[in-house]
Amino acid sequence: MPATVKRVMVADLSNLPTATTILTPDTTFEDTYLIEVSRGCPHGCRFCSAGYVYRPPRFRPLALLDRQVDEGAALTDRIGLVGAAVSDLPCVRELCGRERGKAIHFAFSSLRADALDEPLIEALRQGRVKTATIAPDAGSERMRRVINKGVTEAHVLAATETLVAAGIPNLKVYFMVGLPTETDADVAAIVELVKRVKHVFLKTSRGKGRMGEITVSLSSFVPKPFTPFQWAAMDTVKQLKGKIKTVQNGLRKTANVRVYADLPRWAYVQGLIARGDRRVADILLLAHHYQGNWPQTFKASPVNPHFTSTANADRRNGSPGNSSTRALIVPTCGKSISGRWWPVRRHPVRRIRRIAVFAGSVRERPGRCKRLILLLSRRSHPAVRSFQESLGEMSE
Repeated sequence: MPATVKRVMVADLSNLPTATTILTPDTTFEDTYLIEVSRGCPHGCRFCSAGYVYRPPRFRPLALLDRQVDEGAALTDRIGLVGAAVSDLPCVRELCGRERGKAIHFAFSSLRADALDEPLIEALRQGRVKTATIAPDAGSERMRRVINKGVTEAHVLAATETLVAAGIPNLKVYFMVGLPTETDADVAAIVELVKRVKHVFLKTSRGKGRMGEITVSLSSFVPKPFTPFQWAAMDTVKQLKGKIKTVQNGLRKTANVRVYADLPRWAYVQGLIARGDRRVADILLLAHHYQGNWPQTFKASPVNPHFTSTANADRRNGSPGNSSTRALIVPTCGKSISGRWWPVRRHPVRRIRRIAVFAGSVRERPGRCKRLILLLSRRSHPAVRSFQESLGEMSE
């Protein structure tokens, strides 16, 4: 393995179809022909690696996607459109609204609650969508501002009413627990928001004469490299279990609402792999030796997994992934978060700003730098701006 890992990317997606190669009922998406419609996301949610790693966001053209849908339709009547936010695809309305000579059921990986206009709803109706997915990601307005979601409670409730009124009977809503600065009140807000969604859902469904189901999906926040939250501490397994239980208990007696949650112990392993450096390879070898017994693996490992997963990364302690990803992390994210959550100091500049990046912190430094130098124009790097904005929300 080289000392530094260089990013490899496809320059042009317009002639690169990405779709299902093996169609089988023995998978999670049984008999569904999946098509990747885009890479990246323009919204910049601060927890999401896809919004930073795959910058700039790119969408496949209508001609290519139309051809892929026809290829999938020859094999099955289920077509799944996959992307960070499928509703951002400029041609999604034309793609779903075309006549193809047979009934095609479209499924979307996710929709932006603030992007549901009448043409898109009509495309969903023509595509015979039975379940729509929206992702508020957090229950409280404060928490959604912290993560830069850009979706309000009004958007979520309006989207619920619009989708059910359009004849889409089932709704999935995604939330996360364990986000940076999250409080018990923010967790309780998830329950309250779901109940308000249920109220709108029930009211609109009565007018349609049928009642569908709301599925609540809870995921544990895992700090990802290259994102503004990459240095945030992850909640412990015990804390995550407690928050998930709070939501489950709060919605247990709510009819037509089902709650699913991931396993915090696996989220802990994700955090270890996501922020760990090359020493994690030794842990993975131990896990193989102990046949996937992670508790036994952690006991035998000389590396402390807690430091990588659930501790705040501090500039004095180095940066997770520093040895293998430094050349990639700087232009992608700018290492915009300091170890102590203090804002990056900004000084007026006239031409070029030189920012020296040191093990997890961003600091102004004149002259030449022995480490990596990132030259920015008068505007700050998007990741730096994003984190500064999040700090302002955290203080509210």
